[in-house]
Amino acid sequence: RNSRDPDEITFAQDDQTPTKEVSLRKYLSSVKYFSKKTSLPWKSKNKPKIGLVYAIGPIYGPSSHRKDGIVPERLCTQLRKLRKDENVKAVVVRADSPGGSAIGSDVIWREMMLL
Repeated sequence: RNSRDPDEITFAQDDQTPTKEVSLRKYLSSVKYFSKKTSLPWKSKNKPKIGLVYAIGPIYGPSSHRKDGIVPERLCTQLRKLRKDENVKAVVVRADSPGGSAIGSDVIWREMMLL
């Protein structure tokens, strides 16, 4: 084929045998989980949910404009949104941080105590 869809996937094999190709769109439509007919579990309205938040990197101080790491305002906004959602019954925070700002940590701790 000369023209390929932007979502075309091909895996090469070591023994140089021809590979089978399938478009990503066709593959996802064949998988029942991604089918439009089924509802996604996280889209259900009134079911109890567990919130999962990843906090990765150093903790910066308040008003930091960094894109990487843990910025208290962004993390607290996520935690506040989960706290106000009546369907969220628990929140799991996965933290992988070497530490950082004591003030930033205290802001995050305060928001977590409100959960």
